[in-house]
Parts: sequence; structure tokens; C-alpha cells
Amino acid sequence: MTCEHCGAKVVDGGQVCSVCGTECSAAMPESRPLGRVVPFRPKKRVPERAPSPKPIKRRRSPALWWIIAIVAVSLVLPYVLPLGR
Repeated sequence: MTCEHCGAKVVDGGQVCSVCGTECSAAMPESRPLGRVVPFRPKKRVPERAPSPKPIKRRRSPALWWIIAIVAVSLVLPYVLPLGR
């Protein structure tokens, strides 16, 4: 038979376990049916994505548009009105 406390084999008719010293009762069955061991595997968590903030639309200042227009005119003007010929 086996010890209830440590699981060691106890000599038939023995009252005390020789390994752990626990008293064994004679009414204890020789062997118990073993339970089924199912390994624990936690589910993989998908990280929750935080909602992405809406992109901030920056409005360009009117001064920038004036600068772009002046540069464009200064590049095109010499070809339209030749001054040196």
C-alpha cells in the first residue's frame, strides 16, 4: 500500500510510513486510481490596440502661399519679359 501523505510504499501491515513518519490506517486502499493531468496553457491574448488619434490637419498660413507665388513669378518672369535684349 502507499502512504497518503508522501506517496511512498509502505510495507503491508505497517502502521507508520518509514519515509515521513505518518501513521497509516489499515483501511486505506492499496492504490487509488490516478487522476488525469491536463497541462495548463493560457490563451494567448491579443494586445488591444488603442484607437489611433485622428491626425491634426494643420492649416497653412496665407503668408506661405504668398511666398510660393512670389518665387514662382520670379522664376517665370524672366522668360516671359526678357530685359537684356
